[in-house]
Amino acid sequence: MKKTIVIILGGITFATLFYNHFLGLNTAVYALFLIIALAVMNTRSLLKPTIIASAAGMIASSIAIMMHGSGMAVMCYFLSVFLFIGMVASSQASIYTSWFNGLYNLFFGMFHDFIFNIQKIKEEPTSTYAVSQIIKITVIPILLIILFSYLYSLANPVFAEWLAFIDLSFIDGLWFFTAILGGFIMGGILHCLMRLIL
Repeated sequence: MKKTIVIILGGITFATLFYNHFLGLNTAVYALFLIIALAVMNTRSLLKPTIIASAAGMIASSIAIMMHGSGMAVMCYFLSVFLFIGMVASSQASIYTSWFNGLYNLFFGMFHDFIFNIQKIKEEPTSTYAVSQIIKITVIPILLIILFSYLYSLANPVFAEWLAFIDLSFIDGLWFFTAILGGFIMGGILHCLMRLIL
């Protein structure tokens, strides 16, 4: 449950900080979020000197982005994030191996849980009662509310005016995509942590 909460918070934090925004302060906030997520999931691993050094490098490069905003600072930030994730996965590895490991875990480690969970689901027979119950409880009432609102707005002009005032322009598909991408990235990072814990 803790892992799911951290993944969801990671996705929302990633989307809030980086969707339609400049890097600046957002990189420092996200670096602190990654360090706090590591502390929440596994405090012992945060005390290793290599992880402390890579976390300090990540924070220093995010401060360099805030101060200078140069391309070199951005490149150093991404390299330090890859290094941090690689050091979390294997704190005894060299810097070059940690960069590769961090890059690999960031992009491919996020799919590891999905692939192996699908294999576990195929092996274990499950009941479809829970899925059908969730559909009955959520989807059917939402469809009925939409249908009722549409039909009632056709019959009642006052209700139609009220529905016209509802503004759904804040819903942005690209923001949700960015949040899902951030959740996948956080899931890849937590996959490294779970290997470290187990």
